Amino acid sequence: MKIRILLICVATIACLSCFEAKKIRMNIKSPTTFSVTSPITNVPNPYVSFRNCPPGIRESAKQFCPVITLTTEQFFGLQLAMNQDRAYSTSCIKGMREVKGNYCPQLTHKCIKGSANTITGNVIPNYFCDIYEIGSASCRGKEKPIHICIDEYEFPNVPGENPVIMKSWYEAHALCKAAGKRLCGDEEWTLACEGPERKPYPYGWSRDATACNIDNPGKRDANTDGKLMRGGDIRDNELARIWNGLPSGASPRCKSDFDVYDMTGNVDEVTDNISRSGYPYKDLWKGGHWVKGARNRCRPDTDGHNEYFGYYANGFRCCANIIERK
Repeated sequence: MKIRILLICVATIACLSCFEAKKIRMNIKSPTTFSVTSPITNVPNPYVSFRNCPPGIRESAKQFCPVITLTTEQFFGLQLAMNQDRAYSTSCIKGMREVKGNYCPQLTHKCIKGSANTITGNVIPNYFCDIYEIGSASCRGKEKPIHICIDEYEFPNVPGENPVIMKSWYEAHALCKAAGKRLCGDEEWTLACEGPERKPYPYGWSRDATACNIDNPGKRDANTDGKLMRGGDIRDNELARIWNGLPSGASPRCKSDFDVYDMTGNVDEVTDNISRSGYPYKDLWKGGHWVKGARNRCRPDTDGHNEYFGYYANGFRCCANIIERK
């Protein structure tokens, strides 16, 4: 009876999130097993296949609705009906890291060795920078105290699993909510990446292409966008062809001082736009992706994608609030 009630609750909310509950498949496995069976095998994303959305859900991108397949452990791990307040806790659950510190709204670093902009060929200090002066972080403006939990890895936050991609801001919100968490704000994300010393890179003061999955050649061509829009096998095969990401945990040195992994490179991460009060869109993308030309630092962001946009090299991670003990 409890399982039936939980299924009904999940199905109801999942439908509101553009999911089809009837597509959630249950695989009976031991409690210690965390794996995914996908209805398609040639897609690098282990969780998600795609089909057209129900009418009225996504008018501008109807073909971007996910169909999600979960194992028993993953399904019960959502605890959607039984643990609605999990996003508010006095401590971080397993798989999340505690982040506590002050976010600086206007931070500058001293770049002592710049590199060429890979797109235009022009040297732009503080856009691409090879080496910053150690300890040169200078803060202006009123600092903002932050105390949260953040996923150790990109969603689904499972070592050895590829990050989920092609997610819009709306879809990322829904998936974090289903996990009893919430999407990270850009300021929270930045603090978790910079660490207490406010480093420009999560791993230090110098850009290191061997630490994180960055600076790889892109495989996208003139036909990619059209194939991604068509859906079905054409879309899935193209995603598999252009995928150049790595499973979570594959870059052990790509870690911030808060022990949060893959914050720069691998996949660009969608966050809530807090620092700019939702302008021009409610989402900001952080960290950069694996393709050569991205800045792959903690502080920069991309604000040109609207809330419906999802792409082959973007993912996200989830956060949760911490209630201070009195």
